[in-house]
Amino acid sequence: LFVEAAEIVHKKLPEVVFKIAGDVYTGEEYLKEELVRYIEEKHLEDTVILLGQVNDMPGFYSNIDLFVLPSTQPEPFGLVVIEAMEYGLPVIATNHGGPVEIISDGTDGYLVGYEDANQMAECIIELMSDEDKRNVMGNKGREKKRNQFSVPAMVKGIEKVFSEALKL
Repeated sequence: LFVEAAEIVHKKLPEVVFKIAGDVYTGEEYLKEELVRYIEEKHLEDTVILLGQVNDMPGFYSNIDLFVLPSTQPEPFGLVVIEAMEYGLPVIATNHGGPVEIISDGTDGYLVGYEDANQMAECIIELMSDEDKRNVMGNKGREKKRNQFSVPAMVKGIEKVFSEALKL
C-alpha cells in the first residue's frame, strides 16, 4: 500500500522520499525480499528507502515531514502514531484499529482506506504541498498527544475513574 502510494506521489512530486523504518522478524526475510523486488519493479529504488531497524527514533522523527502508518491489518493501538504526534508530525493512517481512536480525521491527521493507495497518495500530496497545513495539523496532533495520551493525562484519567468509583 505504501509503495503504491509512493509511486502515485512520485509522479506529481518526484522530490519526495519515502523512508520505511523497521525490519522483518527472523524467519520472515522473504517478506523483505518481496518488498525490495516490488520497489525495483516500480523503479522506485531512489524514492523508497528501506532503513531497516532504527534505534534512534527521535532522530528519525526529527528528519521527516509527516508520518504514514499504512497498516493493512488493524493495529491494536498504534504507539508510533502517538510518538509521531509528539514530534509535531501530521499522521496519515489507515482507518481501522487504534488510529481511529487517536486521530481526528482532517484535524490532526488523516484516516484513509486500508486498500486505497490513491486516497493515501492524495493526502501525502496535499500535506507535502502545503507546509502551513502540515505545521497546523502537526501542532494540533502534539497538543492532543500531550492533553490525552501523556503520562500525566493518563494518571489524571485513572484518578478520575477511582474518584467516581469511590462515590458509589
